[in-house]
Amino acid sequence: WLAVGLVTLLSLAVVPASFGNEPRSPQPDPLANVDPTARRHYEAGLAHAHRGQYERAIAEFNTAIRLAPDFAAAFQDRGSSYLELQNPIAAMADFNRAIRLTPNHSNAYYNRGNLHLRQEQYFLAIADYDQAIQLNPSDAAAWQNRALSHAITGNLAQAVNGFQQAARLYQQQNNPDAYQQVIAILEYFQPDLDIQATPTPNSPATP
Repeated sequence: WLAVGLVTLLSLAVVPASFGNEPRSPQPDPLANVDPTARRHYEAGLAHAHRGQYERAIAEFNTAIRLAPDFAAAFQDRGSSYLELQNPIAAMADFNRAIRLTPNHSNAYYNRGNLHLRQEQYFLAIADYDQAIQLNPSDAAAWQNRALSHAITGNLAQAVNGFQQAARLYQQQNNPDAYQQVIAILEYFQPDLDIQATPTPNSPATP
């Protein structure tokens, strides 16, 4: 199945790098105690990134980092901008720096996992998604992309389990488009697979 279906899976399942920390991670405000001027430049960078103006975003993140050299969120989101501009070397350096500065924050692991996935380094991607899920078990996108990595490396049992967990989380989080996307992937593996229409309350998440 892999020779025929790999492109289909990649087109369905890869989630782009994320900008900002608030919607994806439960950790405290990453901007707390940051120099106010650095924070303003960081927020301007986020605004440019959300508009797809990645070079302008990088310029703002550069200024924020110059003013606050330990500003982990700025490294993380600058890395995401580099990733969107197809500069994996700079993106990797920034994600690594963000992880060193805040090793208990899930987003940098998730983003670095996405970079490994794009580079077809699937086992490295799995290791990073493992960390992201351990830190944030409700991260449906990390479950989804880890499942994709397992599928590509031939571990179909882990892949199906991960896609099922992603589907439950997307449904619980009221994200019907992502839920249907994952159901389509599951049907690709198991056309007769029965996914409950209503998620089971308090379903255990096993990283």
